[in-house]
Amino acid sequence: MVKNEIYTDDYASRAIVKRIFLTKEDISCDKLMLLVQALNERQLSLKKPIANLAGARIRFEGYSFAGGFVLKGTLTQAESRHLSYLFKDPYQEATNVFEGIFKSDLSMDEKTLSLLKERVLDEQAELKRDAYSYSMSRMEIVYSKPIVNPNLIQSMTLDDLNNAFEKVKSSRCGQILFVGRKPKKDALGNVSSFEKDFSGLPLDYLISSHGCFDSSFLSDTMNFIVEFTKITTLDEYLLLRAAFYAFSFKARKDIFEKYHVKCDVRFDCISNYRAVFSLICPRGKQAMISPILDSFLSDVWIRKSLDYYEEAIEEIRMENISLAGNFRLALNRMIRVFDFQLSGNVSFEQPVTFTREEFVKKATDIRKASFFKCVYDKGELIHD
Repeated sequence: MVKNEIYTDDYASRAIVKRIFLTKEDISCDKLMLLVQALNERQLSLKKPIANLAGARIRFEGYSFAGGFVLKGTLTQAESRHLSYLFKDPYQEATNVFEGIFKSDLSMDEKTLSLLKERVLDEQAELKRDAYSYSMSRMEIVYSKPIVNPNLIQSMTLDDLNNAFEKVKSSRCGQILFVGRKPKKDALGNVSSFEKDFSGLPLDYLISSHGCFDSSFLSDTMNFIVEFTKITTLDEYLLLRAAFYAFSFKARKDIFEKYHVKCDVRFDCISNYRAVFSLICPRGKQAMISPILDSFLSDVWIRKSLDYYEEAIEEIRMENISLAGNFRLALNRMIRVFDFQLSGNVSFEQPVTFTREEFVKKATDIRKASFFKCVYDKGELIHD
């Protein structure tokens, strides 16, 4: 569905998330990331501070998605049963402002445009230092920040930005989500819709080399792309996360016992049948621990990780507690539920009741598909 609502009384906030899909023919990643900065700057020039409307805040982002890009705008507001209004509805008024930004033209002086370019380049410099985030961007993993060309950013004009924005306005593919208490009026009534949603878009990843090496990286990252039987429910998604938590416990233990190196582990689904499992270690340590990595996620290795069942389920319980108390994290999880087309009740207060048999079945269904690393090297950026 193009428009979706999740009604919940669990949070003191509400949000409208509008996401617009753009192909690489529609817009370049360079124009997208500069446009994001321009739209975030746009709200600062509004005649009335939007924060006066029930603490409203608008934020724009751009990321890779389904072989193209998504421009995402989020309107969040405080929600209180004690908030009363007589003549003006702060929620409707903020929604009108939010929708108006999507329809407006961009205007700024050269000084402001130059400042926005510097912000994009500063973000990219930060991305370049983070080997994990850079590897996600290189593989164009869903929700990852695109890698821009600094020369193209510097040469961009205001006309280029407005032309790119016209592509955004004319896109017919998008998705809109409302999360919050059930309102008296239709919360999405004034939000323009789309002809089609994201359900037909293929979520995938791109690997054009085995890895990259750079002196800017502050750590080494090794990414295992894994596959599994397509999941269709939120419970299956949580079972997968439990399996990855078990893998995390075993991976950290194996590496520390053999090499006395402490590693961080990150993981998440990138579609309803693929995920990324990443090991992050101090820079320069990848070569030391690489001999043990061949055994990781093999059938024998996965079987041995099943001993961490109880610890993994406890991690899921703690994760749900965090989601129940953090609206931003919960919103991101809800978006994944829609993108991966998962059915089930999106509530983080339900008890976790997975059996060991269900856990074992899901964990042993996971298999390695490919590998990609980003590691520290004294030279310039090299693609292997």
